[in-house]
Amino acid sequence: GREKAQQAGEYRELQRRHRNWCLHLVSDAEADWISSLQLEWIGRIEREQANLREGLEFCISDSPEAGLRIATALYLFWNSQGLFSEGRRWFDRLLTAQPTDEPTTERVRALYADSVMAEIQGDLQTGTALVEEAYELADQMTDPEMHALVAYADGLLALFSGDPSRACSLLESACMSFRDRGDASQISALHI
Repeated sequence: GREKAQQAGEYRELQRRHRNWCLHLVSDAEADWISSLQLEWIGRIEREQANLREGLEFCISDSPEAGLRIATALYLFWNSQGLFSEGRRWFDRLLTAQPTDEPTTERVRALYADSVMAEIQGDLQTGTALVEEAYELADQMTDPEMHALVAYADGLLALFSGDPSRACSLLESACMSFRDRGDASQISALHI
């Protein structure tokens, strides 16, 4: 089927439709994550991993911004399943493929997720670099969610670096911001 689609000049469009399907799937999963459907979504995403990996691979060269949206939607799944190395690999590849000229919410979210997974794995040097880049971008934005995400990542970095007072201050600030916004998915992510 792939050969025929390539010969007909339709393969690129099919890849884009597949990418859009992946984005729709993980967006629905992310929206339902904090619900009674979470276990069903975990099973569905596990079954679709090959499809999602194919979609992410396509995004590297065609649409890194869409890839970042897919990856950030998969963050809670990767985190819940301990798939930190896989998540970091995709974030690193997509962040490298995505130009950094303009700050975007997807890039800040990706830096946040990538840094948290690096910190959990004990890679504090990489976590520090990712948090610094996230601060630089968030400082150019007015979205309070972006500032709260970076504060949370920085709070974990402080915690894993042995600075509990700084960690408490940053994590409490992030948590208050998420509560003020009524963001249940972010509040539930504050599990460490």
